[in-house]
Amino acid sequence: GLSGITSALAVELAAAVLQHPDGALCTAEAEEDGSAAALGTPPHQLRGFMRTSTQIAVTGPAFAMCTACSPAVRRAYAERGTDFLLDVFNRPPSFLEELTGLSELKANADAAGTGVASARCCDLLGQVRGTKHAIA
Repeated sequence: GLSGITSALAVELAAAVLQHPDGALCTAEAEEDGSAAALGTPPHQLRGFMRTSTQIAVTGPAFAMCTACSPAVRRAYAERGTDFLLDVFNRPPSFLEELTGLSELKANADAAGTGVASARCCDLLGQVRGTKHAIA
């Protein structure tokens, strides 16, 4: 099943990172001098598609609000070490979202989406009923 595929890919990614000259500090970017690590450049993610039996290697820029590797998370870990990890494990999932600013981003997106969706639904409802609704 999927667990075998997943574990095999995890082993391949781990081996690629371990064999890379920069180890855990390697990037997903191709080497500028044209050289390659023994097992290639490790991607950020592997995505699989069951319908087509395909997979792709995904790389991209770091997200400033990532709950795993953002500057805020790395700084908190550097300053507080295991005490920070205990807070992460024992507090609600929103703890990291608050720390990184992700909760504010989500709230802003929800607010923007709600306004647009409400206006659109109200407009459609007015068209169906043959009336116009004023939208503030």
